[in-house]
Amino acid sequence: MKLASDCDLKMIAKDTHGYVGADLSQLCMEAAFQAIREKMHLIDVDADKVDAEVLNSIEINQDHFRHALAITHPSALRENVVEVPNVSWEDVGGLEDVKRELYETVQYPVEHADNIFKANLRKSPVDPEVDLVQLAKATEGFSGADITEICQRAAKNAIRESINADTERKKRIDAGELNEDSPFVDPVPFIRRDHFEEAMSRARRSVSDKDIRQYEEFRAKMKADSMTAGAGNFKFQSENSEEESKEIRDEDLYK
Repeated sequence: MKLASDCDLKMIAKDTHGYVGADLSQLCMEAAFQAIREKMHLIDVDADKVDAEVLNSIEINQDHFRHALAITHPSALRENVVEVPNVSWEDVGGLEDVKRELYETVQYPVEHADNIFKANLRKSPVDPEVDLVQLAKATEGFSGADITEICQRAAKNAIRESINADTERKKRIDAGELNEDSPFVDPVPFIRRDHFEEAMSRARRSVSDKDIRQYEEFRAKMKADSMTAGAGNFKFQSENSEEESKEIRDEDLYK
């Protein structure tokens, strides 16, 4: 089977922690089956052979592997299956600070990655040409720690370049090629796009797609439980509704 250009085998490998050889074989087979299912309308099941042109058109892409990951399970971790607990936030007494910190740690980087970049870089001189929104989109699924590491590496790249320029200037002064009193212009006044591009080339997600899916399922369940058990549908009445309610109460009072 041919692999499509969007297949990221390194990312798939990260998502297959605990998979043994047989599990990986099953994963590849399920991905291939999914690719074939999408081409079934082109395949004549009654024919002895499949047309070569149809076979050449079948490619396994990243979505096929995502489907396979959802229906296969690692043999080495079958004793430790992760289940969504049947517990709502209301069942946990107190610990409001812990619950808020858990929500901020897990959900903020997913929903507000651009704000995480801004927070990490608020005291850093960033080139105006650096598009933080584009960086946030490129780091979808990255944790807060992953984004922080990218910002720190980009800053280190800028610092390294500045130190190297200063060292080169001192060498030129010692060699008599440059006057020590000549004006010095900082060659790296900002953290530039190329500094971030190099940092992004080394960036790795610590949270897999499977982890995010499990968290989204957990969040949806918590939200549903809170709507059922709590007062999630509460809304203040409008002024007209309030006046009508008052008239009704007054009428009841004088009956």
